[in-house]
Amino acid sequence: MNSTTRINARNNYQEELIEQKLKQFEETTDYAIIQHYGQRICGPPREWNQPAPTNGSEIFVGRLPQAVMEDELFEIFSRVGKIYQIRLMVNFVGLNRGFGFIMYESPEHAKMAVQQLNNYLIRPNRQISVRKSVDNRRLYVGGIMKHKTKEEIKKAMECYVNELNDIIMYPPPYAPNQQAQNRGYVFAEFKNHRAATIARRLLGAGGVRLWIDSPSALSVPIRMRRELQMLREGAPPELNTSDNPALSSV
Repeated sequence: MNSTTRINARNNYQEELIEQKLKQFEETTDYAIIQHYGQRICGPPREWNQPAPTNGSEIFVGRLPQAVMEDELFEIFSRVGKIYQIRLMVNFVGLNRGFGFIMYESPEHAKMAVQQLNNYLIRPNRQISVRKSVDNRRLYVGGIMKHKTKEEIKKAMECYVNELNDIIMYPPPYAPNQQAQNRGYVFAEFKNHRAATIARRLLGAGGVRLWIDSPSALSVPIRMRRELQMLREGAPPELNTSDNPALSSV
């Protein structure tokens, strides 16, 4: 058995174990699980018939061991209050990428979770990070073809990301080419910070071209890579509008 075969066999085994655990979780709780855009979404409860929780009800959970799944997070975080939804960022096998988001029914429970569960010892010598989810919804996207309109850009981006609310762009200060519609970059505004965070990971992976004839892939801001590492380590990114927009979100 060569190395590739061994890796494939191990991945298949992991996928089967994950599927079994997810199925068992769904059968023993009131929560359904779906996978969408590189994230696994657990909830809301099947019996939920109210509006979604208000702003401030969501927390960021970082420094997660890769094998941690929804059942373990549910057991830990439901001690604080009723959970509305769990979102884990996952790889192609289904293991988590080191961070996720948990939304409670109320901001009060989210605040209690931060107070009580930050630095919780989830494994020997492994503490998780629990913080309030930062509500920053706007993302800088470079590498845009200058003749593309706002509608064309939004339609193309929606093939890759979810919950895109608006595209903000500015005309060139001078346009020797009258076809120019934008400055080669736009600001993508999402419905919530979680969607913007996920979009940064998806679009920042490298090699994403919105159109077949794009001369280059979307730019990957330096801070994006640093912030993704911070997410894995447990610190939510500090999105600073004073930085060069080509190097940050706003």
